[in-house]
Amino acid sequence: MDAICTKLANATPKQLDALFLGAAPPTPGEGFPLRGCSYGCLSGSNGVGATARLPQARRAGGDGPPPRRPAARPPSPPPPRPRRRRRARRRQVNMGWSGKCFNFDINATTGTPTSLLNAFAPMYMYPCNTQAVRVNGSMTGFADVYWDRTSHSDGRPVWTFNYARAGPLQHPADAYVEVKGIRDEVRLIAPGFMLGRMYVMKKGEGFYMPLYFALFQACTASGQFPTKPQARALPPLAGVRPRDASRRPAAGCVTNVDLRSGPFPVQHAVRPLDPLGTRSSRANG
Repeated sequence: MDAICTKLANATPKQLDALFLGAAPPTPGEGFPLRGCSYGCLSGSNGVGATARLPQARRAGGDGPPPRRPAARPPSPPPPRPRRRRRARRRQVNMGWSGKCFNFDINATTGTPTSLLNAFAPMYMYPCNTQAVRVNGSMTGFADVYWDRTSHSDGRPVWTFNYARAGPLQHPADAYVEVKGIRDEVRLIAPGFMLGRMYVMKKGEGFYMPLYFALFQACTASGQFPTKPQARALPPLAGVRPRDASRRPAAGCVTNVDLRSGPFPVQHAVRPLDPLGTRSSRANG
């Protein structure tokens, strides 16, 4: 997984544009390709992508006491009231974003989950830790999920994550991010692999934010769809792994959860070996 994300992180905006715009647009009845919690990684070698992947930064002007003022000399006016010390705030630029978790309430017409929560794991970007430590985290950042016949990218259909009803994110690491007004547009690139691009909505018009992200179907160690970020085990991440992390489910994720998806197909977890060299395909699981 980490090798794939590294390749996407080094991809140029032109390569990612070609990958996204070259993908077949979804049809309204085919069903959403992912279930439960997914892996995620921020993509692109441009400045926005590189900044978004920064693990931590400090808020400007947040460290240390305010500068001392020179002593007042009579008959100077009384010194101003002391400035309030601003508490140091340590921020994580991407807040440890590690993917998205889709609910199991499926739209009966389009086969799309009705909503999602973003998964945040503070240790996700540090491969020196075990798989269990890296995926452990929480969920926040609500978005509506639906099929849209007209994208801001090329006017063709896309799946949309709409954050119009989302509140600001407050992370335990004391990071604060306003996500209301963000719209993600995603398309399937290969089975189990989706690519998305971000837009900022203002007065009904979408302004492209030059940032791509990838989503990969995750499975539990027993081959089910994970319902929590910490349940993601397959495919394994790089770094230190537990002894059983090499196990693979024989036929992708198999869930005992009622998907209520009717006839809609479910894409199983498949690791594309070369996402930038793989043609867009849609293989039903």
